[in-house]
Amino acid sequence: MSLATIILAAGHGTRMKSDMHKVLHPIGGHPMLFHLLDRVKDLNSSQTLLVVGAGRGQLENAVTKSGYDVHFVTQAEQNGTGHAVQVCREALQGANRPVLILLGDSPFVPSSVMQNMLDALDGPLNPSVAVLGFKPKDAGRYGRLITRSDGSLEKIVEFKDASDHERAVDFCNSGMMVVEGKHLFSWLDQLSSDNAAGELYLTD
Repeated sequence: MSLATIILAAGHGTRMKSDMHKVLHPIGGHPMLFHLLDRVKDLNSSQTLLVVGAGRGQLENAVTKSGYDVHFVTQAEQNGTGHAVQVCREALQGANRPVLILLGDSPFVPSSVMQNMLDALDGPLNPSVAVLGFKPKDAGRYGRLITRSDGSLEKIVEFKDASDHERAVDFCNSGMMVVEGKHLFSWLDQLSSDNAAGELYLTD
């Protein structure tokens, strides 16, 4: 299966309180982004895009020196995760193949789990999008996955936009998904920033 991968790494990482780009902070002596890129390599992704914003120079220098085959795409304006994927349109050139969307600061999702996401597109529900969810002990402020009785996804609700009933759901959104490329940009073109953050949500 031909596969394109988008890794979102354009955030400022202000909570890290560091001049080093968030995804370059080491874990076990290895930048967290590199842990993720190693897992993507296991999937034989034919194209890997890294969406960058602030700190692009740091990222390009570190990634290029390490020999990873990555194409950089700049999100000059921070307008949400939906916009971060929109800026990849030209680089993907239509992408009539699955597009795996990952988060640069979530490095330890096993490649086997990523493969399960891809395999889900061929599952009995024949979906065009599969989202990785999880059930933490404390759902906190994570976005929620609202599902139907057959297990299919009805919608994803960001915590700040969720009703009390939706916040009571403990099935949470990881932010990672795989989408059939033939649908991706027509769906992204329908996004609206009419939400609590005033941004284009990939989850929508």
